[in-house]
Amino acid sequence: MSFTSFNSVLLVLILD
Repeated sequence: MSFTSFNSVLLVLILD
């Protein structure tokens, strides 16, 4: 699983 990809999405959502 690409956990890094999912984590990146979460970061973007949080930052946004």
